[in-house]
Parts: sequence; C-alpha cells; structure tokens
Amino acid sequence: HANCVEFNYDKNLQCSSKHYCANGAQCLQDHPTCPSAIICVCTDCFFGHQCQFYAKGLGLTLDEILGYEIKHNLIFTEQP
Repeated sequence: HANCVEFNYDKNLQCSSKHYCANGAQCLQDHPTCPSAIICVCTDCFFGHQCQFYAKGLGLTLDEILGYEIKHNLIFTEQP
C-alpha cells in the first residue's frame, strides 16, 4: 500500500533520528518534534518498512516454479 504525506514546501520532513532507516534510505516524518508517521524512501534493490531487506538477484528458476508440479516417478512426456 502507498504511504502518503501531505507535501508542504516550507516544512522540513527529514527525520530527527539518523538511524531509523537502513541501507542509505531517506527518512521522512510528518512532524519535526513529535512524529506520528515515519517512512523510509528506499534506495534501489532495498525494501521493507526500514529498507532492511535486499532484493537484487532474487528470482525464480523453472525448477523452483514447477518443482511441486512435476511427478518424480513419471517421465517428462507422461507428466499431467
């Protein structure tokens, strides 16, 4: 789901804590002294609430996709 923050050009949305977001993400908060919402804008290949997960290189092979559908005791041409 999307995180929406009302944009005010005169307001500084940078987080006061430099350690909330991980992996070089930009931290934004809705209020400078007592925030009720904090979001991280992740750099490429990172995701999660604090950009703590790395996704580059993740993918699926054909074996992983079909692994549960292939019957091991049948030859390929006899597969359902």
